[in-house]
Amino acid sequence: MSPIENLRRTPPVFYVSRTASEEECEAVYDAVKRCMYSFGVNNEFELTLNEAILGNVLTMYSRDMDKVVILDGMKESGKGPNVFKQAAGLGVWMARLKPIVGVTVKRYSPADCYTISEIESYINEMFAVFMAFTLVDLHREDKSRMIGVGDFADLVTKPQFKNVLHVLRYRTVTRHSFELWLETFCRRGRLEAFSG
Repeated sequence: MSPIENLRRTPPVFYVSRTASEEECEAVYDAVKRCMYSFGVNNEFELTLNEAILGNVLTMYSRDMDKVVILDGMKESGKGPNVFKQAAGLGVWMARLKPIVGVTVKRYSPADCYTISEIESYINEMFAVFMAFTLVDLHREDKSRMIGVGDFADLVTKPQFKNVLHVLRYRTVTRHSFELWLETFCRRGRLEAFSG
């Protein structure tokens, strides 16, 4: 069974509040690590993770989602943020704090669209987008009309995708702007948004 199939079998719940139990926090942490493993296997990367930074990513993400719940009036209904808010929140903190501190490319071809130094530079941003796509893919209702994690390999080969990685790395990207990009892109249902 592939790592993605394993994730699909048990879709992770990513939103946990700061008052969540230790078991709930461990489940989110485990889901992120499973997704990271899948990302490494699919791309033939060996990733080195800083566990403390990943803990900070999850803490900051949890604080953001708690604010969303309060500001959007979800506390009374008991509902959590929608999947796009969750995916964007996690993706932004992954890109900002950069928990992947090393990458070894196991298989590389000069025909690949990224140089080894670009992969090393943008690995956290690539993972942030992969993580966001995975979360949306695992929790979307109408799988026929949206782009999902299966389209990630095609997406990263588009020359315009380097611009997305550059913006995530060198510009200030808010959760809201990442959410809008992700929702617009995923709902479009095709990769032609990056053709041109």
